[in-house]
Amino acid sequence: MYKLCAFLLLLTLYPQLASPTFATTRTKSFDILIMAPNPSDLPIIKSLFPVKDNHIRVGFSTGFEYLSTLGHTYSQSQDWAINPSYLHQLFTAAKINQMPLMIHLNGHRWTVSEFLSVIPETLMYTQEGVPLTSLPEWHSTSKGLIANRIPTQQVGSLLFSLNEYNHLYRAYKKRNIQQAATIIAQFAKENPSLFAGISLDSEISWCPGGFDGWDNYKYSFDYNPLTIVQWRHWLSGTTDSYSNKQYPNPYAVGAKWHGQGKNLTLEQLKTRYQQNYLSWDYVAPPHNLKLTPGGIQYTIDNPTLVEDWFEFKASLTNNMLVETTNWVEATGISRDKIYTHQPSTLNEQPAINKYCGIPYQSANVKDAGLGINLYGIDAHQEQDIIKLRQLNSNWGSPEWNPSFPTHIGNPEYKTKESIYRALKLAYDHGASFIVPNYFTSTTTFPNDPLQLNQHHAFTQALNQFISETTSSPILGSKQCLLFFRLYKALQAYLL
Repeated sequence: MYKLCAFLLLLTLYPQLASPTFATTRTKSFDILIMAPNPSDLPIIKSLFPVKDNHIRVGFSTGFEYLSTLGHTYSQSQDWAINPSYLHQLFTAAKINQMPLMIHLNGHRWTVSEFLSVIPETLMYTQEGVPLTSLPEWHSTSKGLIANRIPTQQVGSLLFSLNEYNHLYRAYKKRNIQQAATIIAQFAKENPSLFAGISLDSEISWCPGGFDGWDNYKYSFDYNPLTIVQWRHWLSGTTDSYSNKQYPNPYAVGAKWHGQGKNLTLEQLKTRYQQNYLSWDYVAPPHNLKLTPGGIQYTIDNPTLVEDWFEFKASLTNNMLVETTNWVEATGISRDKIYTHQPSTLNEQPAINKYCGIPYQSANVKDAGLGINLYGIDAHQEQDIIKLRQLNSNWGSPEWNPSFPTHIGNPEYKTKESIYRALKLAYDHGASFIVPNYFTSTTTFPNDPLQLNQHHAFTQALNQFISETTSSPILGSKQCLLFFRLYKALQAYLL
């Protein structure tokens, strides 16, 4: 009798056992943290997306620009320190509406201090040796800003150099992000159920963008003189065969990034790059790089030199994320609540990822959360979502919009059914959270494809998912009825 029951139980459960939803065992809630720049919109969001199961939580998220000259966040009179008033508005809104909150701490893209952006040493350089803010595109009118009244240099777009010796940028960055994180940590301590986490600087990359007429890949970065110094240190590694007393080797034995370098002598480098360097001062990154639809074009330079340069770029991207995570953790925020916030690189050409120094592995930080923006096709491809889950089980998407095909045009992505499948895909593969981008009761940009409440199929799919997804994928009434009927039918023959 017991064997029969076990057999029938497995038989009734088989369709669920074979399904991705049942195969994924969730140990925590799935947070849908709608991007909502205006806290006054929270009652509307709460009414539109009622939650029936605490396994699914609907909350909100928004950015805090800790290195910005715009709006509420920044004040020259405070020695460029943050103004925390907006943070407190967010905390109050979260408590009044009892909605979990995620804060995006943006300080690399979108938010650039005028003070820093005019200091060449802080900036990325082109391979021609020109600081980014000296390029013609920097002075062009920025897209999308109301009446074009806001100067481009106040918006920011991936312009700071990531080299180890960019001390001025790093000092302001560390101070300001810790000022903000300290305040957030206190909120998290007092309201643990309302704190969904933070995400770090959005979309750190070596490819600038965001200007009217700007071609992301027209220029190759970063040839800042101090980045080249670090490049030589990286190649030298623990051999320490390149010495620079003014700028110490961070890859030496016992140094901060020990173990990351290539550990080559100058003689080994000559063989590796087929160059007869007279000294380390002649060792330079590859030039004549250009990204084309067919891949990366370059002349003269050895292919190994090019690949090493891309590996170095990716290491500096990751190092900045590691350091920023450490700075935030020091304020009292747990590492598992700190997520990276990197661009979607899964379905783009691999050449773009390398050229911009952002293979998706570079977004992963030990014991912290992995955050990858998923737009369009990237939110629909299961094999790519599996890659994220395998890289870090604590993963999420700090910008999520499967109906916005940024890589290829596909009208099917805009349907309710397609968006619902993308929601299930993130859930089934253990995403900690997604941030649907975005909701506002005021139309900032008419017909903006990212605005959630202008997209009925999106809101319908969210509601269906929230109402149908529960925390207990076990036998329901239909399965129990099926079990009883099967048991009665077989009883006469097997007992």
